[in-house]
Amino acid sequence: MQQEREQVNTGHFGQIKERWNTYLKGKAGREAIPGLVMFLVAVLFARTPVIFGAYPLGISLLSSSRKHTLSVFFGLCVGAITMGLQGVVWCVVYMVALLMRLLISLLGERGETFCEKPQLQLLTAVVVATASCGYELAVSGVVGSSLLFCIAMLVGSSVFCAVFSGVFSWDLTVTEILGHPKAKTKPHTRLDKIWLEAGASLLLYFLVFSLKGFSIFGLNPGFLVAAFLTLFLSRRFGALKGCVGGLLISMGASTLYAPAFGLLGLASGLIWPLGAFYSVGLGTAVGIVWCSYVAGLEGFLSVGPELAIAALIALPLVPKLYSTAIAGEVKQDRAEAEEAVRVAVERLKGEERALGRLSGAFDVLSRVLGDKKNTPSREQCFSLCDR
Repeated sequence: MQQEREQVNTGHFGQIKERWNTYLKGKAGREAIPGLVMFLVAVLFARTPVIFGAYPLGISLLSSSRKHTLSVFFGLCVGAITMGLQGVVWCVVYMVALLMRLLISLLGERGETFCEKPQLQLLTAVVVATASCGYELAVSGVVGSSLLFCIAMLVGSSVFCAVFSGVFSWDLTVTEILGHPKAKTKPHTRLDKIWLEAGASLLLYFLVFSLKGFSIFGLNPGFLVAAFLTLFLSRRFGALKGCVGGLLISMGASTLYAPAFGLLGLASGLIWPLGAFYSVGLGTAVGIVWCSYVAGLEGFLSVGPELAIAALIALPLVPKLYSTAIAGEVKQDRAEAEEAVRVAVERLKGEERALGRLSGAFDVLSRVLGDKKNTPSREQCFSLCDR
């Protein structure tokens, strides 16, 4: 009886797991995951002051997003509500930004919701930031702290919105982000690619920055996310981008330990051809050694557990990603192999033609020598040789 119950439970949970995997692999699942991620990022950004008590991240994210703008809006409201009475004011600010974007996008040339040009997105961010500055001046008065708040809000909202819009304008899908040989992105210029990389780096930097103040069972989620993202970048785009990306992203958590994440990306990216276990393991070991070198036991205990846990999480997941760097090497090797085959075929064709001509000459010679009437005499042969 107990075995039958275990089989029923196993079958029941197995069906749930199968349905969940089917949902994630389907179109609905692929569209739901980015929305959920944007919701969680918005919750964090709404609670994260950048400098002088200013909160420009939420306005920038809401003004620059495209596909998942409503998810961002609800995430910002949830994050703001957790801040108490001050958060209610920010909810009103986000509502104004959402309505302004909706009006501009519907009245614009494209006529699509939240698909206006980056210049108009920037206009929304500046107008809403100016409104928040007016409220701050009205409540706190014209003092040094309120003026610094206004400067931080105006500059931060405009700059961050302009940079973030370079990421969301690509309309990247989950397949394109995780990588797939058949995934095709829209054609963009080199400047657009630089804009994308700069925006993605800044976005991930502030994601880690917004997480560093939390603690989960004594672990810093900022270090954990930074380590996982570094391993992702090193696998997806190669050692160089893994190194630079890990260095920049981890600065959001700590500038002291940031080189450890750069070394993690560099080492894991270089060792990927040897296997996932050696790449992740040795890369993590290099990062932990650096932390121990710069801060001793404190560095080892502060960052070492997060690096190890991120490695355990990434080990079964990251190797499944499509690697642009490895694909480039394979493509180059394939091109060189095709060129070598082409040269060899041309040589064989040339030798075949030469053998054909030689065979024809022997055939004519055999016919001449086979005909006794036309066979040259000994004197004629010597004469021909002399000539």
